[in-house]
Amino acid sequence: MFHHTGKTLPATLAYSRMHMVRPREMPLPSSRRTDGSFTPRTARRIPGTNLASQSRGSLLLDMHPQFEEAPGKEQRNVKCRRMFTIVAVLLLIAGFTSTVAAQRPSLTPAGQGDSGNSTVVYVVRRGDTLSAIARRFGTTVSAIVAANPSITNRNRIYIGQRLIIPLQPAQSPPDIGPSHYLDDRSTPEAVLRSFFNAINRKEYARAYSYWEPQAAASELPPFPQFEQGYANTESVELTTGTVQSGAAAGNFFYSAPVTLVAKTSNGTTQTFVGCYTLHLANPGVQAVPPFQPMGIRSATVQPVSNNADTAALMSQACPQQ
Repeated sequence: MFHHTGKTLPATLAYSRMHMVRPREMPLPSSRRTDGSFTPRTARRIPGTNLASQSRGSLLLDMHPQFEEAPGKEQRNVKCRRMFTIVAVLLLIAGFTSTVAAQRPSLTPAGQGDSGNSTVVYVVRRGDTLSAIARRFGTTVSAIVAANPSITNRNRIYIGQRLIIPLQPAQSPPDIGPSHYLDDRSTPEAVLRSFFNAINRKEYARAYSYWEPQAAASELPPFPQFEQGYANTESVELTTGTVQSGAAAGNFFYSAPVTLVAKTSNGTTQTFVGCYTLHLANPGVQAVPPFQPMGIRSATVQPVSNNADTAALMSQACPQQ
């Protein structure tokens, strides 16, 4: 044991006493002067402690600087926090991307089915039902069940199950040539195809009937002249664009852009682009006969060059509603 006699302890003795009470070996600072004494240092505040009250030249801080936070530690902490934030954001983005990818239908081409139609392989996802899958691919539940003998209960499919989906072939518009009879008034396109089918079959009275009676009286010539106007027409090809629709006061109105390619009896070809407007009184309020089906109300067509960009012209043929 050392006894303090009231005199200043030599530097070497002070060092020895401090060294003896240390709980474990720690590296000591090299602050000894050439004359054997120690150089006092100014204590700095240690974050999170009250060590700022230590007097200047504190022996604890002088001899054990590891107790003091290094000058660059706060900067390193800021960098670590920034790095952690960046990593967290990247993980969130990766998780979101994985979720979106998981929500996309998983499809694999499967070639041709027994009927010659194309098929795809679909992997069932959470929440899928056969009816929802059938609607998505424009087919029927019965067609899917027939293509997948492993389905024994159409109300039970499981996640990850691979189903063969038969795809319905694209439906082409009905042939309006003279060899077919077409009389359909369910849609604006169907009315126009039926009208020109009647023209191609030279059934002009039927063609005249696709016009509304009031419109025929005001927009068309008398029937004999109407019939005579098609005397030199051999055939008409019809292409329809995107139909616009609107409703007002229980009535439905339609604007249909068209391209007409007419071949005459002398072999020439003429191209026309225009717009047909059609009207249908709400069937639910037509309470007494005669019932008025959808009919043509007006038409505006202009001749164009046979090599004109008819798709572009049709996009501007009808007024925007």
